[in-house]
This record gives sequence, C-alpha cells and structure tokens, in this order.
Amino acid sequence: MGTSQTGIEIFSGISAKINQSASKTLSSDSPVQLFVYNLNSSTTLKDMKFYFSIAGPVDSIFIPASEKKKNRGFAFVQMSNRKSAKRAEQILNNSWLDKHRIQIMALNNCIDFEMPRDPQIS
Repeated sequence: MGTSQTGIEIFSGISAKINQSASKTLSSDSPVQLFVYNLNSSTTLKDMKFYFSIAGPVDSIFIPASEKKKNRGFAFVQMSNRKSAKRAEQILNNSWLDKHRIQIMALNNCIDFEMPRDPQIS
C-alpha cells in the first residue's frame, strides 16, 4: 500500500499534510509523532528537546507560536522509534514541565507541517 497525503488546515494559519500509511507497514523502528498539550507558554524548543530526550532519540519538534512569539500550549514531538514514543507516553504523560502538567498522545499518522507565509514577505 502506498502513502497518501491529505492537506488540511489544522489550526489557524498552520497547514499540514497528513501521511496516511497502513499501520501494518510501519516497523518498530519507524518514527512516531506525539501530540503534547498543556504546555507552559514560556516552554522552549530547547526545553522540550532536553525533556523528551529522557525517553529516547528525538527526530524533530514543532511548537506553533502565537503572534507574540509565545507557544500556543501544544507541540508535536517526533520520536525516532516506537519504543521511545511508548516510553515517552509512559514516563512523561501527566508529568510536570515548567509548572504545567503535560498530556501526551501518540498520533496514528505522521503530520508534515507547512509553515504559514509571512504576509510581509509575499
């Protein structure tokens, strides 16, 4: 089975393509994306990378920001493999990061983000 991509706007100004692959074709060493929410608005990319590295290798992190350059309270963390993603859910879900109890959910499909265009650049 091939991979199809569906383009959608998931949040105001943030577009994404969702890669829909049959779960059967994913191996244990396939990357897994986690949806992390209830973040403190001052939590940084560096904070997230350090914190999630406890569970295993982190491939990428996407933290949408507001107009004021603060994060919107959620992020997408891509762990290198299923084992690391499962460990992150077990160890870090409901844990405290920057005085906020974070929540973590593994996503069934990987999301490729398209950053919004800056209207001043157009």
